[in-house]
Amino acid sequence: LFVDAVHCVLGSEEVSFLWGNSRKVTLTHSGRQRYSILGGLDVCNCSYVDLRTDGTVTSDFFCEFLEKVRLTYPGKEIHIFLDNCAVQHNGAALVKAKELGITLDHLPPYSPNLSYIERLWHFLKKKLRDRSNFDNYNVFKKAIDEILDSVTTKYKREVQKEMNERVVLYEDNKDDYR
Repeated sequence: LFVDAVHCVLGSEEVSFLWGNSRKVTLTHSGRQRYSILGGLDVCNCSYVDLRTDGTVTSDFFCEFLEKVRLTYPGKEIHIFLDNCAVQHNGAALVKAKELGITLDHLPPYSPNLSYIERLWHFLKKKLRDRSNFDNYNVFKKAIDEILDSVTTKYKREVQKEMNERVVLYEDNKDDYR
């Protein structure tokens, strides 16, 4: 599984056009309403598992996620590929992973292009942008839940296409950097 967290903040999307001939008022929301998702994507069979919270992703939350992964894949060997987030290096997380028989493999620093879950988060944000403004936080959360709950059904082909996009590494384009 490729695992990472995404934090969706209501009203935080960038403005697409800064200059124009006419003024357009954009509805924004006050406060910091954030919906955090810790997700894992199995690119071999396009399966997906996650935990969602209105709070923050802590090491306890990460341990709870590991338990959910173990329940989702009983009796299977599990390797989780992670970035270098502090909550995943925490002693409690390492102990929990060992207890559950899960191997944690860390990707090199500053290499989000190697983590396939980043492509899923890109897909999620694209789907959210395609929808209209959200009236409130509950409508925003419901839209996210609907998209993520449909990753392996309704959106399976689109997600697989996103996963099949070629990763471009430095070695592939040495001549472009000269």
